Amino acid sequence: MIAIFLAALAAAVSFLTSFFAAPYGPDVAQRFLETDTGYDASDLAAWARENPASARGYARPVLIPLDVVFILCLAGFLGCGAIAGAELLRWPNAWVFALAPLAFALCDLAEDLLLSALLLSPERITERSVAVVKTFTKAKFATCGVALLQTIAISALGAFS
Repeated sequence: MIAIFLAALAAAVSFLTSFFAAPYGPDVAQRFLETDTGYDASDLAAWARENPASARGYARPVLIPLDVVFILCLAGFLGCGAIAGAELLRWPNAWVFALAPLAFALCDLAEDLLLSALLLSPERITERSVAVVKTFTKAKFATCGVALLQTIAISALGAFS
């Protein structure tokens, strides 16, 4: 039951985040830094300097706290759902299915914290800092994909067993 609650809360926070992101402009509304790795340090620094209100709004409240709450809900849903399914199937060590959602949460949280720091202090933006953020962005997508696939597969096995 907790997995259903977390999934519903994740959906609600996603809609809420869209509402709060919109006033900061189309770039923030599209969450461009979290979904696209096609920018470099000079692009990010220029955007943050030219759009200081949008950069601050992206950092807070969009990334922190709203995206953090979304991350925790989505990862919680994926972990609880996979564990519940594995337990229903009577698989031993069902807790291991929390590892991919946990990895996703850690990658996404690291991305949010780094992006927030850079957006609030554009003078910290370097090629290295942007490369680190992009690494977490790519890892976030990979680990979320694994967590989603495992939850879907376990749920399907449970539903059709």
